[in-house]
Amino acid sequence: MPHLIRLTVAFSLMLATSASLALEPLFDGNFESGTLQGWSPDGSAIVASKGTCFSDQDTRALSIRGRFAGLLRSTKQSDEGQKLASFTSKPFLAGSGVVFLALSEQRDDYPKEHPFALNVSILDSAGNVLNTRPLATALSKLYGGCPSLTADQSFSQHFVSTRAYSGQQIKIRFTQHE
Repeated sequence: MPHLIRLTVAFSLMLATSASLALEPLFDGNFESGTLQGWSPDGSAIVASKGTCFSDQDTRALSIRGRFAGLLRSTKQSDEGQKLASFTSKPFLAGSGVVFLALSEQRDDYPKEHPFALNVSILDSAGNVLNTRPLATALSKLYGGCPSLTADQSFSQHFVSTRAYSGQQIKIRFTQHE
């Protein structure tokens, strides 16, 4: 079950529409270049394109804002035996927070809700973890095979405060694991 991410860096709790609201914008924070430019992927982290089949479920009808979203699929085995995937931003100057949208996909016939976890971590510029929190994302139950039956689900909106690190160079990491 992959997780899709759209990201915007913001100064306040209100929804931001552009990464330019940050002290130092995260370049391509919303993946609209269609690449992972500015991100370091680990495991299976790619960019998904709106209206395409990028999974073994039919993802064509998902309402991705813009044309692209970051996609995490846990495939890499960790030292603890879990499968995981992540992407980490390049350092940026922290403002008051990071606003992003997230969606988890799941086959319609899979019995367990949220069999995978998505965490967001704030890192210092050297990559040391300053804070981590789990996310309860929106869940889209999709149909197996592509093409197949299409289904849609709105992304859930999240805000992670970076106020404690305001003015410092930080990174943000999204990690999916079993």
